[in-house]
Amino acid sequence: MNAKPYPATGVVLALGLGVCASSATAGPKVVTQCQTLPQPGAYVLGKNLNAAGGKNGVDCLLLAEDFISIDLNGFTITGSGAKGTGIKLADEFGGGGRGFDIRGGTIISFARGIDLRVLGGSPGQNRLERMRIQENSDFGAAMSGSAIVRDSIFVKNGVCNLLAGCPPRTTNGDGLNVGRDSVVTGNTASGNGGHGLSVAGGTVSGNTADGNGDSGLAVGGGTVVHNTAGGNAVGISVSCPSAVVGNTAIGNSSGNLLPQGAGCDLVDNVAP
Repeated sequence: MNAKPYPATGVVLALGLGVCASSATAGPKVVTQCQTLPQPGAYVLGKNLNAAGGKNGVDCLLLAEDFISIDLNGFTITGSGAKGTGIKLADEFGGGGRGFDIRGGTIISFARGIDLRVLGGSPGQNRLERMRIQENSDFGAAMSGSAIVRDSIFVKNGVCNLLAGCPPRTTNGDGLNVGRDSVVTGNTASGNGGHGLSVAGGTVSGNTADGNGDSGLAVGGGTVVHNTAGGNAVGISVSCPSAVVGNTAIGNSSGNLLPQGAGCDLVDNVAP
C-alpha cells in the first residue's frame, strides 16, 4: 500500500501561498525620525520630522539606494535654519540617481530642500509631486537628468537674510532645477532668488512664476505652453528651437519672452 503524497503537497502549497500573501500585503516602512533609508522600496512619514535629530543636526533623510519612494503623508520636514539638506543622496550612495519618487508634504528651512544631483547626470526619471519646498537658503530642489515634477510649490528659496545670521547662498538660488527630457507641469514658483523653474529641456506647461530674481521660467528647449510669468527679472527665457505656445508674460523688468537663438515657433503668446 502506497501512501498518497497529496496532503503533504497541499501543505507545501498552502505555506507557499501564505508567504506570497504576506509579501504582497506588506506596506511601506513608517519613518518617524531623520535617518538613512538603506534600501529600495516605499517609505511613509508617520509624523513631522526635524533635522535637529538628523545627521550632524543638519540633514534629514539620506537615500542610500536607487528606486526609493517617499510619501510625506501631509507632514513637514523642517531644517535647523539655512543648513544641510532635507532629502539628499547619502555619502555612501552607489546608484545612478534613478527612480526616486517624493510626494505629498513640505520641506522648509534648510540650505537645500531636495538635492538629487549626481556626477555625470542621471540616467532615469525621478518624480516630485504635490510638494511645498519653501525658504531653503541655497535652492529648493535640484535633480540630475530627467524628472517629472507636478503640482508643487517652490517659494522663497535661494533668499537669505544676512541680518538674521543666514550665510549667502552658495548655489544658483533656483526654486527648481532639473535636467533634459523632463516634464514640469502645474507648478508655482514665487519669490525665489534665482530662476523660479529651470528646466534643461522637455515639456513645460501650465506653470506660474512670479517675483523671482532671475527668469520665472528658464527652459533649455522643448515645448513651452500655457505658462504665466509676471514680476520676475525675465519672464520666460527659452532656447531655440522650441515650440512656445499660449504663454502669458507681463510686467517682467528685463524682458517678458526672450527666445535664445533661432528656430522657435512662437504662437499666441501674450508678451508685450
